[in-house]
Amino acid sequence: TPLEALRNPQVDVWREHIKPTIKSPIFWQRLSPTLLILAVVFIVRDATAASALAAGEIFRALAALAWPALFLAAGWYYRRELRILMARVKKASATGVELSEVVSAQATLQPIAEALKDVEPDSAVDILVSQMASNIRQVLDRIEPDNHARRETRLIAELSRGNITLFFLRTHLTIFLSQMEALERALQIGRRIDLMPFYNTHEHRYELERSRDREPITAYNFDSWCSYLINRRLMTVSDQYGEITDEGAKFVRYITQQNLPRLYSF
Repeated sequence: TPLEALRNPQVDVWREHIKPTIKSPIFWQRLSPTLLILAVVFIVRDATAASALAAGEIFRALAALAWPALFLAAGWYYRRELRILMARVKKASATGVELSEVVSAQATLQPIAEALKDVEPDSAVDILVSQMASNIRQVLDRIEPDNHARRETRLIAELSRGNITLFFLRTHLTIFLSQMEALERALQIGRRIDLMPFYNTHEHRYELERSRDREPITAYNFDSWCSYLINRRLMTVSDQYGEITDEGAKFVRYITQQNLPRLYSF
């Protein structure tokens, strides 16, 4: 069958596309007007069988057009699936159709605007999001045109790297200078360190800032100062001693490699 022909080891169109579409409320919302028109046509036609000849001819004409209209609507709605099937046709004859085992992943993709709307039907997609999504797809089409699994893996890897970078940059903007110095020292010596001297430096700098008639943020006590390092998974802390985590070490190395300006205070 056509649906079986679409199934292959790389692209399970029924499971990934057609079945979710049939289960989608949006699909039935779009199809319901056509079904309603058909129902009205057949009901009215049967109810007016004894009507005037002119009216009967009109209803017969509508009924004759109903099925072609339904097939055209279904063809338009499933145009992506049909395009996938046509992309796989290698040879067609009176005895059968020969299909290719591989279909380009590009052939299975919706236009960006439609794809984003399907994912978030109730929200307006920002033009910048649409442009960025289009750029990402162009890159994927160039480096992974045929394999859905590899496309997804590349996207997951890039999203993971992007989230890590964003986490490091946010930490960079909110960390205290004394906390950064503690992380750098812990990475340098590779063992637990006493955090109290770094906190004392934090307090001294804070008091110096206040003496200059400025209004710094609320002073942190030692527990709050340590909690930031713990909650950001940069250090494990026991009593007044801290040990840098793998994530904390990667954070320090990233900031150092990027040569970012130091915006820290205290």
